[in-house]
Amino acid sequence: MTRSLGMLDFKYPLIGSGGLGSIPPVTLGVQLQGNSFRLIVECHDSDASRVADLFNQESKAKPGWFDFGLLNLPCDGEEYPSKRDFNKFGTEFLYRSKKQTLRVLSEHSPR
Repeated sequence: MTRSLGMLDFKYPLIGSGGLGSIPPVTLGVQLQGNSFRLIVECHDSDASRVADLFNQESKAKPGWFDFGLLNLPCDGEEYPSKRDFNKFGTEFLYRSKKQTLRVLSEHSPR
């Protein structure tokens, strides 16, 4: 829990603990906290900015990891950060985020 809000954190180790040649261990993830939806990259024991830049680029007309357009989620808010590529916690954890529109469905709501 951070900022008095619970958090769901889903992570996938893309490159395991031993790394891969000169590439350090890398984890991709998704975080949900309050009404924030984050796409993350963690680069353990290294500066994540180089690896995050690779995942942020489109490759052969395919969107990068940080492309919110691929998601069918109620994230119609502004994407952050807007003046730089990533927000970060330290040098190992970088992310981009969007605010979710919270919708409460009742038993009588149209679906």
